[in-house]
Parts: sequence; C-alpha cells; structure tokens
Amino acid sequence: MQRDSYAAIVRHRNRRKIPVRVLQLNGAVFRENLIEEFFTGYRNRRLALMTHTPGQDSRLPRLPKDIIIPDYKTFLQIHQPHFMYRLLPLLSSDVEAFAAMQAICASPGSPFVIEDRLESQLLNYRFSKLCAGRDKICEFFKDYTTPEELRMPTATRNLPIQGVCFQGLMVHEGRAAVKQNTTISHRAATSSPTTPSGSVVGPSATACPARDGTLLVKNATGGLNSENGTSPTRRVSSIAALITTHDVLNESAITQRALMAKFFDSDVYNQFGTGTVVSTKVRSMDERMHFMAVKRICVGRKGTVENMRGRAHLLKLAEKHSLHVYEKVSEGEYAYAVT
Repeated sequence: MQRDSYAAIVRHRNRRKIPVRVLQLNGAVFRENLIEEFFTGYRNRRLALMTHTPGQDSRLPRLPKDIIIPDYKTFLQIHQPHFMYRLLPLLSSDVEAFAAMQAICASPGSPFVIEDRLESQLLNYRFSKLCAGRDKICEFFKDYTTPEELRMPTATRNLPIQGVCFQGLMVHEGRAAVKQNTTISHRAATSSPTTPSGSVVGPSATACPARDGTLLVKNATGGLNSENGTSPTRRVSSIAALITTHDVLNESAITQRALMAKFFDSDVYNQFGTGTVVSTKVRSMDERMHFMAVKRICVGRKGTVENMRGRAHLLKLAEKHSLHVYEKVSEGEYAYAVT
C-alpha cells in the first residue's frame, strides 16, 4: 500500500490529504495521507478499512465500538486526529456484509470475533439448468413450486430460489471455557431455545439471540454461555454464522432466505453442493445460525402504528424461520432488529 499511496499523492498533489495511522495486514503501523481514491483501491483489492480503538490513547475520546469505514464521506464524518485504523481482508461479497458481521461480533454475548471470518463464496451453489443433481433439487423444492412450473421439465423449471448464495461467513471453533461459574444470567435462564427467537436452523437448535440481540450459545452439554456466565463444562459448541444481505425486508425475501437455509442443511446440498474444505468445516459445526442483513432500516422502526405492526409481523416471520435480522442504522453500522 505504501507504493500506491505515494503514487496517488504525487498524482493528486492538490487533493485534500488527511494523515492517519493504519495497521497493515502484516502487522506494521504506517502513517499515510489518506485521500478519496484510496477507498476505490481498497474495494479493488478486496480490503476493508476499520477503526482500531485498541491502538488509540485510552485517555482521549473514542467510538463505543469499532466500525467499518465504507467510503470517504463516512471517514470525514467520524475521523479525529488521534484515531487509528486497520486494514482487513474483506472475505465477504462487499463492505455491507462485512459491517453486518462486525455488528454480530459486537452483540453482547457473541462468541464471534471479526477474525472468525472465512470466504463465503466457497459455499455458493447456483441452480443452473444443467447443474449436477438437477432432478433431485427440483424434487426437494416440489412442495414450494407452483403447479404450473411442476408441469415443466426439470431442466427448464423455475425454482423458488436461484441457488445458495451467502455474502458472509464466520466460524467459531469449540474451545475450552475459561470461566467456571454455575451462575447463569437471568436473561440466559429465561431465554429458551424453544422460543420463537431462539430456534436455529441446523443439527442442534441451541444458539439464539435474546430480544435485545444478546447472543446466547449453549455448549455441548446444554449449559448456556453468555457475557454474565458460563457452564462448568470444558467445551463450548462450535458454531457457524451464515450471512446474506438484502436491500429490503419483506415476506418474499424471508421466505427465499428460509428455503436457502433449509436446502443448505439438507442431504441434497451435501451430495451435490461444493465439496470444499470450508463447506465440510461449516457442515461439521455443532450449530449453524442464519442471519439476514438489511441494507436499510426495516419499515416501522419510527413511523405510524400500521408500519410498526408491519415491522413486527416481518420480524416475527423471520423468527419463525429461525432467521436473525440485522438492519443498517448508519453508514458502516448495523444493529439487531427489534420490534
């Protein structure tokens, strides 16, 4: 990045340059003069710029949590001279998916950290007309296909979804629990995995966010792990988070996302899907959670009573399908969607 930074500065000598400290991918900290064109370079190189509060002076003002900087305009809005930033590999389809993963990591009780990201494109599987196992895939979606389409040959039949396409992936390996405490927080104790917000698509439905977005993860023997306590067992369940991004939240998007999750957890995907190491690793996880990241605030958060009812209906429908919704609240920042 240093050579490119120098070349950009020479080329744009009259542009506004803002000196910043940036933690590079190799662990070195460089001082750079940031200009607007740098963000185009980050996108082309599949990099993301993120605030790095651990590298700042703790005595000076700081952001409540680290956020993604998607563009130069957002950078100018939040930047202060003492701020420090870091570059991270994108490992997602775009910056929006990256920001949603950061929000999941920042949720209270979340087992994930931003370093848990893996390349999600290795899981994707398109339902092309001549894809492997087309007949069995059509049979899998038989109950969700219109009667008119069922009369069409499988090679030309339109399916309810176009394939499995995730924009983000995080994997948390099971590890030994550090804190040995039999006390479980009241929030964890009252959040059962059988509640609407607690069911999970996967082999064992034992991970869920509470109503306020707190992630509660059960370990391999059934004890809850949250920010207020862990079970006295040795091992925490391994868990995967699969994220998709959506322009809006509506019934159609929720239904299609639920079908995608159902197909991904099926034996049909295991038989004909991608046989990559990442795919095998994700399917071997004890639990899998499916997230929807909506690129705008879901309707009804601030509006009329009718809009609020519509919002509640959509979020309840997502809970019914074990989908956890995060919505965009500002540039580079997402939050758990609550009614």
